[in-house]
Amino acid sequence: MSSAHTVEDSPDMSNVSPSPSNRKGFRFWLVLLALIVSLFLAILESFAVSTALPVISSDLHATQFLWVASAYGLASTALLPLSGGMAEIFGRRPVMLVALVLFCIGSALGGAARNMNMLIAARTIQGAGAGGIFALSQIVLSDMVTLNLNLPLAGLSFVLVLAFVTLPSPPGNIRKKIAMIDFVGNAIIIGSTCACVIALTWGGVVFPWSSPQVLVPLCFVQVPATLVSNRTSLSGYVQIALCSFLIVNLVYYLPVYYQACKGTSPIASGIDLFGITFTTAPISIIVGASVKITKRYRPQICLGWALAMVGLGLLSMTDTNTSRGASIGYQIVTGLGIGMVYSTAYFPVRCSHSARRPALGGAVPQVWAVTIGGLILQNGLQSRLPVAFAAEFANGASIAYTLVPQVHALSQPLKDEVRRAFAESLVTIWRVLIGIAGGGLLVSLAMRGLPLHSQTDEKWALERPGEDGEKSEG
Repeated sequence: MSSAHTVEDSPDMSNVSPSPSNRKGFRFWLVLLALIVSLFLAILESFAVSTALPVISSDLHATQFLWVASAYGLASTALLPLSGGMAEIFGRRPVMLVALVLFCIGSALGGAARNMNMLIAARTIQGAGAGGIFALSQIVLSDMVTLNLNLPLAGLSFVLVLAFVTLPSPPGNIRKKIAMIDFVGNAIIIGSTCACVIALTWGGVVFPWSSPQVLVPLCFVQVPATLVSNRTSLSGYVQIALCSFLIVNLVYYLPVYYQACKGTSPIASGIDLFGITFTTAPISIIVGASVKITKRYRPQICLGWALAMVGLGLLSMTDTNTSRGASIGYQIVTGLGIGMVYSTAYFPVRCSHSARRPALGGAVPQVWAVTIGGLILQNGLQSRLPVAFAAEFANGASIAYTLVPQVHALSQPLKDEVRRAFAESLVTIWRVLIGIAGGGLLVSLAMRGLPLHSQTDEKWALERPGEDGEKSEG
């Protein structure tokens, strides 16, 4: 055994076998299509809501707009560990189908919502489904390949998964499978995540940061032990969480900049996000190919964090007079860096665990991103808006998103003062993100350069030697 790797960093390869061939059959590509469509609808939902949230908040007279985003992320993140555990017990296919059904139900209820409480409830159901989609897509993909190598769409995904994702299910009756679920552990993770999000949402807005209502919930935050099993996987998980923090804040608060400071419509602000969206995915593909060729992932991650810091630094210089082209150019630099990190940070996690571990690995809570960004924006507006104008809003938590649709109708010079307050408050968010990216760069230095897996977990193989596909055992 090489001295370069410690025992704790060596993955357990006990239930894996070498992939016999790189050639993939027709079923493989159909399953891959089902996963792509499922992920696409879940990610598309985030972008759609982020651009429309100011109008939704204003139309529904929202006083707790942060929960529109936080409820989705909270349910999604809190149920990730449970989804992974249930996939090991009941099998990938039934859990994926349940997740898609939940997403469909949440989407339908959200579209029919007539008040904020109903919308938040629908977003919670939708987030629960999205959490299962995110978890199962990664798990099934890791089962299928080695590391070296909205509603209508949800219906299409359900059909594709039902028809083609015929992965084997573990043996045993329903009673034994239910007994295997760690209800206590999952309840602790879900409860601690909820407590943390509630505290961060209340802090500085509903209650002072020093109040018991904020401090007590923060004392109950729990992290699954599997996330910190070794320094390489810990580094990977932290980087994934930090990178998601950047993405969520950019997706939710760049549209605020364009709508409040530049006077664009929700649809136009979504188009203005193309600087991020049209660079992150292509660079992820390119960087993934470079990892396959070079068998190295550390240089790409470090370069990605550096580029993200540069791009965010450029964004921190934007104001009400910054041209649209310049702001999109800053997005491109940021998107290149984020894309390099996001596609590569999973390698140290997967390399330090066996091919079957991602299903049990849990997840680092990433819902805090929207809450923390929203608090920075709220507090910034409260201190920068004209006192007499801010006093017109009875609840400080409703200022940011309920004010955005009204900016264009304000008279001068109040309009310019409000736009300037938004721009300066958003600059604070970009500066915080620079620090987050810098933290990601420092954390990346702790990971080891482990070899990529060349095995898949034969227990979940799409096809086994001598068999024409596996069928569920019921």
